[in-house]
Amino acid sequence: MKTVAEVGDWLARHGFERWVQVFTDNEIDGDALRQLSEALLKELGVPLGPRVKLLRAIEALAGDHDE
Repeated sequence: MKTVAEVGDWLARHGFERWVQVFTDNEIDGDALRQLSEALLKELGVPLGPRVKLLRAIEALAGDHDE
């Protein structure tokens, strides 16, 4: 996954549709996605529960080159 649109698709597939527009508006591509921290997600306005789930999903990307 490289583009902002691909990140949006990935978010939607993982149940984070609500955050697609936020990630798109902030131009978060695949490289930026892998660099997101809890603090950055909080800055984007993502509440604690979804932050934890998003961080877990992002960590899973490290070993998955097909995403």
